[in-house]
Amino acid sequence: SAFTELQNYGEVITNVLSSGGKSTAIEGLSYLKQMQARQLPNGACLLPGSGINPHNASELIRYLGVKQLHIGTGVRTDGVLQQSLFTNLLKNINLS
Repeated sequence: SAFTELQNYGEVITNVLSSGGKSTAIEGLSYLKQMQARQLPNGACLLPGSGINPHNASELIRYLGVKQLHIGTGVRTDGVLQQSLFTNLLKNINLS
């Protein structure tokens, strides 16, 4: 896969943004899990994105074992960052 190939460029490519080939990261969860399993210690990190919101961020972090997420429209209304949604997302992330 392209993600596997990008592992060879970990010094230059630090992150690979993906929704697992689906409209949202939740829909692409199984493929994202496969990608995460292919990550090399010094390779590019998987950056799950698309449709991440306060309700699913914690699930993605736990299931995939990632340390970062790409959040966009999940914390915006009409293209404007909503601080309350962002704060809610951070509060809902439960890493235990």
